[in-house]
Amino acid sequence: MPFLLALTATFCFGILLPPPLPRLLGTLDRPDLLLHFLAFAACAFAAPAPRASTFRWPVFLILLAGLIELGQLAIDGRTASIGDFAAGAVGVAIGGMASRAWNRLTEIGVCAGAARHEGN
Repeated sequence: MPFLLALTATFCFGILLPPPLPRLLGTLDRPDLLLHFLAFAACAFAAPAPRASTFRWPVFLILLAGLIELGQLAIDGRTASIGDFAAGAVGVAIGGMASRAWNRLTEIGVCAGAARHEGN
């Protein structure tokens, strides 16, 4: 369920927000890069833990980042950006690594209390 929520948020921020992107992040030159990174990192972190194929969800999310950029070509006032795609791909990598680290820490009991809390 968290994965679907994160994926829906990524879709909404990636395609449905009207231009220009709201200046939610103060004086950054390109706040959209940070938003792309955060959205895809959240998706990768929330993705189901891999079983046999480690790269299934990350590949899907990177393809989604590319499709979002291509989809923007069909919307007036929006443009596709390699930078946005790259920020999404880096977010997938960092979010995926954070998810794997979290899973390992819960396996060895370091984050056992947090894992029990999430299960309730």
